[in-house]
Parts: sequence; structure tokens; C-alpha cells
Amino acid sequence: MNTDPDLDLEKVATGEHWFGTKALELGLIDSIQTSDEYLQKRSKSHKVVAIKYEVKKGLAEKLGKAASLSVDSVLGKLMQKNRIFPS
Repeated sequence: MNTDPDLDLEKVATGEHWFGTKALELGLIDSIQTSDEYLQKRSKSHKVVAIKYEVKKGLAEKLGKAASLSVDSVLGKLMQKNRIFPS
């Protein structure tokens, strides 16, 4: 049931989807904000138990790590199989 009398259902109930400012213009969302902004605002009226930040690794860093592990593995197997370096 539509509780917002200003929402034009004919315009928005088409199966399409809208992002960001267009969704705001159409009255589909109340505001645009980051999750950090939301949590900071809510922390004034609600109890925030814990917030943990993680720095996400970029694609290049992930690929570099995978390549390094692969090279280490291959070299280790070659050294054991061919006894390139004595133990």
C-alpha cells in the first residue's frame, strides 16, 4: 500500500530501477548517504556495539599475491624434485 501521497505510482511502478539522485527525485528514497554517515547519525540516538573497518585489497594486489604464491610453490617443487639446492 502506498503511504506517500506524493509518490507517483504510475511513474515508478514500471519494473524499472533507479539509482542515486534519480531515485531521490522520484521519492523512492529519503536521502543519499554513505554507511559511515548513517552509522554516525544513528549513534546519537542508538547504541552502537562495534564498528570494524577493513581496507579492501585492490585487484592488482590480489593478483600479485596469488602470482607470488604460485611462483613460490612451483620453485619449491622444482627444488625438491631436481634437488637444485641441497637440504
